[in-house]
Amino acid sequence: MLFVLPPFASVPFTDGANYSILLEIIVVVGLTGYLSFRNGQQSVNKIARQFIQEVSNRTHEQLDDYLQVPPQIAFMIADAVELGMLNLSNLHDIERYFWKQQERYPEINSIALVSSTGEFVGAQRVANQAVIEVLEENQSRQPHHDKTDNISNFIRAQTNLRAPTTYELTTTTWYTNAVQTGKPAWNVIEVRSQDEGSGISFSKPIYDPHQKLMGVLSIEDNLSRMHHFLSQINFSSTGRIFIIERSGLMVASSSDQPSYGVIQGNIQRLKASRSDDRLIAETAQYLLSEFGDLSDIKTEQQLQFDIENERQFVQVTPYADSFGLDWLLVVVIPQSSFMAEIRYNNRTTVLLCAGALLGAIALSWLTTQWIAKPILRLNRASRNLAIGKWDYPIEEDSPIAELEVLARSFNQMAEYLQESFDQVKTALQESEEKFTKFFHASPDPMEITTLDGRFLEVNDSFLKLFGYTKEEVIGRKQAEVKIWASPVARSAHIQLLQAKKQVLNQEQTFQTKTGKQVTTLFSSEILEIQGQSCVIGIAKDISDRKRLELALQHSEAQLKNVLNSAIASVTSARIFPNGDWEYEYWSDGCEAIFGYTSQEFMADKTLWYSRIPPDDLTRMWMALLKNFKNRQTFSEKYRFRHKDNSLRWISGYVTSRRDEALDCWIVTAVDVDITEYKQAEEALRQSEECFRGAFATSAVGMNIASLDGRFLQVNPAFCRMLGYSESEILGMKLDQVSYPDDARLDWSYTEQLLTGEIPCYHLKKRYFHKDGHILWALISVSLVRDSHQNPLYFIAHVQDITNRTNLFLPSCSTLPVKASGESKVRST
Repeated sequence: MLFVLPPFASVPFTDGANYSILLEIIVVVGLTGYLSFRNGQQSVNKIARQFIQEVSNRTHEQLDDYLQVPPQIAFMIADAVELGMLNLSNLHDIERYFWKQQERYPEINSIALVSSTGEFVGAQRVANQAVIEVLEENQSRQPHHDKTDNISNFIRAQTNLRAPTTYELTTTTWYTNAVQTGKPAWNVIEVRSQDEGSGISFSKPIYDPHQKLMGVLSIEDNLSRMHHFLSQINFSSTGRIFIIERSGLMVASSSDQPSYGVIQGNIQRLKASRSDDRLIAETAQYLLSEFGDLSDIKTEQQLQFDIENERQFVQVTPYADSFGLDWLLVVVIPQSSFMAEIRYNNRTTVLLCAGALLGAIALSWLTTQWIAKPILRLNRASRNLAIGKWDYPIEEDSPIAELEVLARSFNQMAEYLQESFDQVKTALQESEEKFTKFFHASPDPMEITTLDGRFLEVNDSFLKLFGYTKEEVIGRKQAEVKIWASPVARSAHIQLLQAKKQVLNQEQTFQTKTGKQVTTLFSSEILEIQGQSCVIGIAKDISDRKRLELALQHSEAQLKNVLNSAIASVTSARIFPNGDWEYEYWSDGCEAIFGYTSQEFMADKTLWYSRIPPDDLTRMWMALLKNFKNRQTFSEKYRFRHKDNSLRWISGYVTSRRDEALDCWIVTAVDVDITEYKQAEEALRQSEECFRGAFATSAVGMNIASLDGRFLQVNPAFCRMLGYSESEILGMKLDQVSYPDDARLDWSYTEQLLTGEIPCYHLKKRYFHKDGHILWALISVSLVRDSHQNPLYFIAHVQDITNRTNLFLPSCSTLPVKASGESKVRST
């Protein structure tokens, strides 16, 4: 029996000890029993999974053996035809061959051949005898039947039997499917009759060497044999093995219930979910509810479900072959098949746990009684000690060593407590003296009043602040002294104090004897003084601070005016932990930037971001989420649809800070219009693209060289002129491809470019081609500087003039160089 004590209940030691030991024993025994049950349950689940896997594997292997016979016979007959061992035009030889195969494979239901001309030969087993059916072209489409026990009877009976049925064999499903696909394949399962049951056939088309259709073979097997071998698998009297198509129709099962039935007078195949076997039907319904469509089961599945609170273990294994079979092999076993021994062990465990529990309870009761006696003596002594009876020591003799030590310690403690009590009395007196000194020496006004407002004591700071004498205050009520500027505020403060027992730093306004108002931070607390509930209050004068706050508010107003007059938009918003947000402030400058007034933005918090293109808005939100909690300042450029419907470029600078009082983040953004800057930037980009295009496509050689003469960039025309590839020439310097005398002259001009003496120069000079020959070129060189007039690199235009016979000049000459509007001629 489990005893549950109410919280903070006071119980005798013996009962408490018994209860605690009993509770521990129950927990240990219960936990042991529970773990035993859980281990048994887990063992059952593990064994069930292993067993059901083994059954499924064994069934899969037997199914492979069962279904390999029809394809094997079909391919064997086709090989015989291909090798010339069997002539399809000789029906008598085919009859003999089929009869022999029927005798060799008695498990096969029938072997049939339909030629492309409509002739038919078939061997079927009826009552353990081979029956041959032949339909020849010259027999008016009428077959004859031959029953035979052996080959001699077959020959003798060949001409005696005739059947009146007319066959249209070339229109049968198995024939047309084989002709259309041109491949061997399994056919749809068909139900012959209630006596014959259902069967499945395997078809294979036969072609001559020219790929002309000669006929179609059909090997049929009765599925009753599959039912039989499934029912012979000895794995559980209550379990089931069944095979279904992806459509849910039954193929075969280990149950004695057929996979077909009579529905509205017609023999039809049954779906597994409508089987007369309840376990099969419930399992099929569970699979449909679990997967929705059986075609979704692509891999082996081990599942569990309940039927009337009994667990069922299920394994579903897809079964398919290369000839079109796509079935599901299902094995289901109830948990009860494994639980008999486990339940017996559980009953044994419960009985053992109950016996152990009763024995432990009896032993714990005797133990607690033996321990309780000296503890009860100690309990009585402690009561005496509590009421101040110091002269009642307890006996220190005890059969338990620890209790003997405890009794000796208790007596020593009683002596020590008596000494300590005297010391506490002395310390209390000293503490009261210290409090009195602190009370009167405090620089802040302090008061002690009753709950109804009667003054019991005030300090000198109180009298100094409010301008009263002690005689005017002590013994009087608050209503008489009237230091509270508002009686309503005092009533509210007293109500809050009575509810919380302590109020700290509440801003209150008092008035002095002359009527001057004083703003303070007032704290109060209810204390017990000599058995009476009193209120001790302390006030801190913050009048000067209030004046500073008012000055700060005035300064903030001025700042707001400055922000509103700036040609920029200043925005402040609060973002809360739950994701909600709200605007705190919009400056008037937003109208100049966005076209909307601050009132419009404050009235509709979606207006601002609704005018931003989605791509820019997503990028801005991502940047805000990434940075605002880290209190990092960041900037973003985005587009905004102005109120006049023009698209403006905006640059926003965002900062954030945490406001603990409001439990939110304060995000401040300053936005400026940079549309003109973006337009200039775009014009520069287009100019650079034009330069790059002209550089790359120019028919004149061009190069960009560093200040030390190393090629930085060359165009294709320059590479063709010198015979080098771009990668080769970029690793070279100007001196390596220039004629030495011309190179020295070239460098003298570049020095004048660097000093600013000339803006550019034109020079006729010689270059070395890659193959070694010299070529003449006319060059124009200029220097590019940065915005601070620091030189960056040289740009040269190089024109090949080797073949110009009319420019037959000396070895090196220069053309006029324009500098500062003047023309200078340099020559060597």
